[in-house]
This record gives sequence, structure tokens and C-alpha cells, in this order.
Amino acid sequence: AILRYIAIKYKPEYYPVSDPAMCAMIDFAMDSFSNEVYKAHHDTIYVVFEFAQAPADQAAANKTYTEKLDTWATHFLKGKFVGGDKLTIADFKAV
Repeated sequence: AILRYIAIKYKPEYYPVSDPAMCAMIDFAMDSFSNEVYKAHHDTIYVVFEFAQAPADQAAANKTYTEKLDTWATHFLKGKFVGGDKLTIADFKAV
């Protein structure tokens, strides 16, 4: 919600409310990242930065993260960004 608020208030081109289809894609990309990719992100990236303990099978966690990130990117990246050539709040969520 905070990304939407900041975009609408300060950078509306990152969440173009005049284009409901694009907003739906942005929302779907952000929800999918949170629900599908984030757990695997936690099990790899957080471990690297020592914010979390390594899982029992780190190699499997790394593979899972790579697969989930590849699936997300294949589905949502329509060019350089989720919005094609235009940066959106979904890109910030995924960074």
C-alpha cells in the first residue's frame, strides 16, 4: 500500500491510475512476488547478509529461489521492467 501511495502522490507514472490494465498487472506482479518469490528470497539472500540462519539444504534453497525468480521474471518482465520500458512500483518491490 505504501508504494502505491507514494507513487500516486509523488510519481504517478510509476502507478498510472489512468490505465487500469497496467495497474492490475503491477498489482499482480507485486502480489506474486510477495506470495511466490519472497520465501525463497528470504532463504537465500537473508542468509548471505546474515539476517537469517541457513536452511538445512542451502543448495536446494538456492535452486528453488532461482526457479521462482526465473518464473516470475518470465511472466512479468515485459522488457526491461514490469511496465515494459517504463519503471513501475512493482520493480521497486522486486528489488
